[in-house]
Amino acid sequence: MLVDVSAVTRKLAGGCTLHVDKPLPKGEPLDVRAHLASIDDNGRRALLTVKVVTSPKSSPDALRADFRALVPLGKGSGKSGDRPRIPPEARRIGSFRFGKRTGLDFAKATGDFNPIHWAPRYAKAMGFRSVILHGFGSMSWAYEGLVRGLFAGDVKKLAMLDANFVRPLVLPARAGLYVWGDGEVGLGDAPGGPAYMLGKYLSRR
Repeated sequence: MLVDVSAVTRKLAGGCTLHVDKPLPKGEPLDVRAHLASIDDNGRRALLTVKVVTSPKSSPDALRADFRALVPLGKGSGKSGDRPRIPPEARRIGSFRFGKRTGLDFAKATGDFNPIHWAPRYAKAMGFRSVILHGFGSMSWAYEGLVRGLFAGDVKKLAMLDANFVRPLVLPARAGLYVWGDGEVGLGDAPGGPAYMLGKYLSRR
């Protein structure tokens, strides 16, 4: 499959499945391995999945992640029915306030300086009302919210978090973290309201 280089520069984070098999030890070198696992092209977009394994010497394969990136191909309307929402029965376990500089702060922390997250004019030129939060920013806040809200700060309890970035979170904004059903989690405005991230989590007994 051939992908237009200009389209690749507009790629967006689609989601991530993170398996935490063992905690990463402090002060120990990390061996990180990554490979492109698959490309799914439906004519409107290409979905790239990259598998990454992080292994300290004392804990092989401690952290496993499947990163999903969306590349728009400019074909078709892209319409996909109802927009994702937080279920009415969801329970809020955390609240977050994201300022105008949240995208820039996250970029400084991670090295992901895509200008749609910190340059308003560029974000608007790409079709957004203003800058948007990194998808992995929403996932990191969800991870922290689950650890604090469900596991009393015990990071060893969260074994897996699967996150799908379903709608851009325009900054500044406020959002809640919600759980429901059998391990369902979402970041959104309110029960019954729009969702920005939807996913699942697994706990470790």
